[in-house]
Amino acid sequence: IKFYRNNNILSNHSNTTRANNQGGAGACLLVKDENPRLIEWLAYHYQILPLRYLVIASDLSSRTRPSDVLHRWKDLIHITEWSDVDFGYTTEGENYNRLMKHRNRQKTFLAQCLHHFKEHNSNGNNISWVFLHDVDEYVTFNRVTENDMSKVDEVQKITNIVNDYIHDNVTVPADGSASHIKLTYERKRRHLDKFQRINGTANLEIAGDGYDLKGAALLELRRQLPPMDDGSTTIMEFIEKIRQDPHSPFQSNACHTIPRLVISAKEEEHPSTYNYVSKLLPPLTKMNFETLRFYKCAEKGSFDWNKFEKVAIDVSRLSKSKIPDKIQNVHTPIKRVCGTPFVDTFYSESVLKIHHYIGSWDAYSVKDDLRRNSAKYDALSSVDYGSVYDAQSWLRGFVNNVGIERAQSLLDGVGDWSSTAAAYHKELQVQGGA
Repeated sequence: IKFYRNNNILSNHSNTTRANNQGGAGACLLVKDENPRLIEWLAYHYQILPLRYLVIASDLSSRTRPSDVLHRWKDLIHITEWSDVDFGYTTEGENYNRLMKHRNRQKTFLAQCLHHFKEHNSNGNNISWVFLHDVDEYVTFNRVTENDMSKVDEVQKITNIVNDYIHDNVTVPADGSASHIKLTYERKRRHLDKFQRINGTANLEIAGDGYDLKGAALLELRRQLPPMDDGSTTIMEFIEKIRQDPHSPFQSNACHTIPRLVISAKEEEHPSTYNYVSKLLPPLTKMNFETLRFYKCAEKGSFDWNKFEKVAIDVSRLSKSKIPDKIQNVHTPIKRVCGTPFVDTFYSESVLKIHHYIGSWDAYSVKDDLRRNSAKYDALSSVDYGSVYDAQSWLRGFVNNVGIERAQSLLDGVGDWSSTAAAYHKELQVQGGA
C-alpha cells in the first residue's frame, strides 16, 4: 500500500553534494499492534523532525494493521507500507525461535528500507537523514540540565558496567571447551580495552567540569540547542545550522548514534501541560499522550537503565555498496559506518537523545513480546532520577501547524488502548481454554 505526498517532497531537483535537509527526515518503522501509540508518534515527529517520508511494516503476529491510521496522513507524509514480499523476506530455510525470527526479519527490513531511501535520494529526493527507532521512542534535543552526568563520570560508570558484565556473565572453561563462550569473552574484553584506550580517564585532556576537549566543544553545542516547546526550530533545521561547525557530530559521519533515556510510568503534574490539552482539543486530555503524561526518567547516561543507542543515517553519504542486504543489528546497523557501542557514544556529548517511554501497563503488555513481563515493567515503570521537560508543548505547535479540525482527525483514537487490550486478553483466554 503506498500513499504519496505532493511533488515538493519527491522533487526533481538534483544535488551533486550532500542532500539539503530542509525537506525533512525519513524513518523506517516496524510496528506490532500499536496503533494508539503510532498516532502520537506520527504527529510528534511530523512536528519535531519534521517527518516527511516513512516506510513501515507490521510484525507477522500483529492482530491489527496501521493502514487506516496511515491513510489520514496521505497529504502530509509520503508513506509506503510494506509486506514481507516488498522487502524480500522469507522464512524458507529458517530454523529460528520466535525472537530470532523477529530479529532476522527486522535486519532484512531495515537494510532494504535504507536501500529504498538511498535509491530515492539518488533520484533527487531531498530526504537525506533516515531515523531507525521504535514507535515507543521519541527523538528530541538533548539540552543541558542540572542533573546531567559529566563525561568523566559517564566513562567511569560504563567501564565498571562492562567490566562487571564480562566477569559476571561470561565464563571461560579451564579446559578450553565451549569455544564460542571463550570467543565471546575475548571479544568483550577487546571491546572494553578499546573503550579504555580511547576514553580512559588517563587519556582525557580535561577541559574542566568533567569534560575533555571534545566533550567540552559538544557541551557548548548542547547549550545552543533551542527549546522544542512548539517545534519552531526542527531537528533538521538545527542539523543544517551547525553542519559547518567543526565540532558538529553531523559533519564527519554518515551514521549518527543517539543515546536513549527511559521515561517511566510515574505521572507528574506540570504547569505547561495541566489542562492545556483538554482546552485545546476536547475531549482529549494529557492522559491520551505519553509525551505529555510522563516525565520521570532513568539515570542519564546509565547503560543499566537505558541500554544501547539507536541511530540516524545520512543515506546521501553512503554508496549503495556500503548498505548491506541485512544489517548487523538495530543499534549498529552498518558496523563500518556506525562505530562501536560504548566507545563512540556518550549521553553527555550528544545533541540529540531518544525518550524511550515505558507507558501504561496496557500499552506495555499488548505487544506480546517474550522479553516483556510484569517484573520488568514494575522496575522500569517506577524509576525516578528526576524529570525531563523537553517537548511537553509540541502539541500546541502541531495544532497551530495543521489546524484544529485537521489535528482532531489525525489524532482520533490516540492513546486509547481499550479495544486493542480487550482483543489481546480475549485471545489469551481462548488460548488458555484450548
